[in-house]
Amino acid sequence: MRAAIINSIGEVPAVGEYPAPTAASGQVVVDVTLAGLNPVDRLRADGYSYLSPVPPFVAGREGVGRLNGDRVYFHEAVEPYGSFAKQALVSADQILTVPADLTDEQAIPLGVAGLTAWVSLTHEAKLVEGERVLVTGATGMVGQVATQAAKLLGASYVVAAGRHEPTLMSLRDRGADEIVVLSENPGPAMAAVAGDGFDVVVDCVFGAPFVAALNATAPGARVVVVGLTAGTSVNLEFFSLYQRRITGLGMADVPVASRQEAFNAMAEHTLAGRLRLNTERYALDDVATAWGELLRSAHRKLLIAP
Repeated sequence: MRAAIINSIGEVPAVGEYPAPTAASGQVVVDVTLAGLNPVDRLRADGYSYLSPVPPFVAGREGVGRLNGDRVYFHEAVEPYGSFAKQALVSADQILTVPADLTDEQAIPLGVAGLTAWVSLTHEAKLVEGERVLVTGATGMVGQVATQAAKLLGASYVVAAGRHEPTLMSLRDRGADEIVVLSENPGPAMAAVAGDGFDVVVDCVFGAPFVAALNATAPGARVVVVGLTAGTSVNLEFFSLYQRRITGLGMADVPVASRQEAFNAMAEHTLAGRLRLNTERYALDDVATAWGELLRSAHRKLLIAP
């Protein structure tokens, strides 16, 4: 079958022929109709430890497709088969059902990006109506969903922090009460909008913005770290941690039923126009172009049509 293949660690996916998958016990083969391109795909291609299978492998993790006539979503194909191909191998117990009125283009952004944001607020942080929320890296796809989701879930005050000013400005109409343009020293800007402190932080970047966000929280705050684009290490003072809870989200720890509930909730908001996300679609033959857009931080969901 035609697929976008990582032939060597560090390379851009190249379109070629790859053996079609065969399902073993507990697995299913999904006929892929549309796939999503995510930062984790780059990490796998670049050889980040446990994320990377042995090449050659098919790029892509998430997709929407058909299984026994039903439309389904999967967030993680079974290696070495990925979603940038006509068929993907998927664990049968990880399948989500796609609501009938939702298009493929609407469904993909609600997957890896949407679920990461939504369950960070609900399952992990257990956001309570009326609480104050900060989203760092708000201009990425997870951050854009998290900003909107926080308001939809009842947050009284939502601050979106990021570097891409046009996307930040657009978030003022999509849930953000205030925005912060991140700089090399984000602390003062975070503190200026923190008031009595944030109750919940969804941190999509780590590094210096994470430290600034943590210092802008209130006692009892919950901080959920979901990304690392601003760095992989930080220096903290002990009292920054006092009376705060910091966790990293692992989707495998979220029950599939909870993921389906979250997916359905986001679908309802999307269909009603309350959750708005931008996408851009590429043909499989243009995967290298899409890959370049990912490296440049696209600020929109990149879709691959196999």
